[in-house]
Amino acid sequence: MAPSARRNGARAEYASDSNFAAIASDPAFKAVAARLADNGRPLSRAKVVARLDPALLTEDVIYDSARKRFLVSSIHQRKIVAVDTGGRVVDFIRADRDDLWGFYGLVAQASAMTPAAVLATLGER
Repeated sequence: MAPSARRNGARAEYASDSNFAAIASDPAFKAVAARLADNGRPLSRAKVVARLDPALLTEDVIYDSARKRFLVSSIHQRKIVAVDTGGRVVDFIRADRDDLWGFYGLVAQASAMTPAAVLATLGER
């Protein structure tokens, strides 16, 4: 179980857990315990690309790797904005279209190299 837990991102401090005292010196146990403890280290190299208008009330974010940009949806404003890696923010789908409802989800379709959006209405306009 521990190797699959490690692959799934589980984090635990088994090396100092008294329940494992009987096997604490086993090299295989030490290796698994070290890997599980290591899962606690951050892996992110994230940086701020852009600051969005707080009124946007963002719902979803996807990365469009084909065009190297983020797409950010807003249910409240009924639009999607595109954010390029330089931080430029532009309307991808504008809110001034009467035929659009709120955007409830985005998905990047790698096979089609095209983003898709889920639209729905709760009567908000």
